[in-house]
Amino acid sequence: MKKERKEILLLLAVLIYGIFALHLLATLFYFYWTLWWYDIMMHGLGGFFVGLSTLWFFYLSGYVQAPRNSLIFFYGIVSALVVGVLWEVFEYIVGATNRDEYMFDTFLDLLMDIAGGLGAYYYFLSKWKEYTHAPR
Repeated sequence: MKKERKEILLLLAVLIYGIFALHLLATLFYFYWTLWWYDIMMHGLGGFFVGLSTLWFFYLSGYVQAPRNSLIFFYGIVSALVVGVLWEVFEYIVGATNRDEYMFDTFLDLLMDIAGGLGAYYYFLSKWKEYTHAPR
């Protein structure tokens, strides 16, 4: 399992640096306010990162005893959703939302967080099955 640990960890590093670079570009060039789809894309990438990070931590890091395999879906999706909800609360508190479209925007953002977590789940499952021959 050492190979997939490194492979997923490398992907996580590339993802976080990519998300950081995209966020810097968005901040410098006002993409969050001028490109309607940019925030949606960022939530999808963020959900993927959070979901995959959580799955890596619980199943590959060796820091904790891995839970049952049946919980992989739960950890991948729920972690992305929890961080997404916390982010939406933060946006609301600092006033970074359009109050007129807040409910629709929040719903779409959380949907993309879940989609990113779902993508992380499927990616993780495809990689794990490559290296795991017997169910745990």
